[in-house]
Amino acid sequence: MKKILSIIVLLLIIGIIIFFVYFNKSKEVVIDTSPNKAVDMSFQFDKDDIFSVRYPYESESLFEITQNISQEQGWDFYFDDYGDMGILVKQIKDKKNGEEQKYWQYFINNEQPQISVNNYYPNNEENITWKFIESEF
Repeated sequence: MKKILSIIVLLLIIGIIIFFVYFNKSKEVVIDTSPNKAVDMSFQFDKDDIFSVRYPYESESLFEITQNISQEQGWDFYFDDYGDMGILVKQIKDKKNGEEQKYWQYFINNEQPQISVNNYYPNNEENITWKFIESEF
């Protein structure tokens, strides 16, 4: 009986170790370094106020691309840097996080990634949309 219990405990420990090793692998960031890359960017300030641009880039993060577009357009652009947790965009143009309980959120091909804007490196021809909307979280 003790031998069977020892085997079960050993198998359980091995299973837990395998689980943590498998699910704690860091995800590798793949950066597309091909020349002549471009993304389609949209900024949805309100339902009727949408600005779209095709933006050529090399290897910038989405944060850098967004910051560059904001600068080119003469928009206010504010953010907070939380170190390892990433960057939070707080304001684009005249829309500030918290107004009407809305916040800046970005979407890649209509899906919201769970990665900070400074750690996301767009792939060529992606459709990126910044929306000033109520948060689902």
